[in-house]
Amino acid sequence: MLMGKAFGYSSEDVQMVIESMASQGKEPTFCMGDDIPLAALSQKPHMLFDYFKQRFAQ
Repeated sequence: MLMGKAFGYSSEDVQMVIESMASQGKEPTFCMGDDIPLAALSQKPHMLFDYFKQRFAQ
């Protein structure tokens, strides 16, 4: 988990995304909505790239 912290992965990211990708060999798909709060408005510290994250419809 030390490498995960270095790259900003939480335990939830590892369990829900990375382990799934490794076991199935597929990329994750996400829903259209993104209900996480903006990093700039959060009370918790965030990695720098969290402030630039964006998802959009293709």
